[in-house]
Amino acid sequence: MAKKQIQIGLVYSVKVAGTFLPVRIDKSLGHGRYEGATLPDGKTVKVATAAVKGDGQTVEQWDA
Repeated sequence: MAKKQIQIGLVYSVKVAGTFLPVRIDKSLGHGRYEGATLPDGKTVKVATAAVKGDGQTVEQWDA
């Protein structure tokens, strides 16, 4: 299986508490973990690479 390429600053669909939410990835925490902000409310969440779905979009693309 290919390794996912998560890019800082892009928006991904992420499984948070059993529900998929749009999350902007803000920084890498190492070992496949990331910190980001849910959209549109901006709550900070920590996620693992396995919870990330999709290829990522810019915030402008996600809003459209």
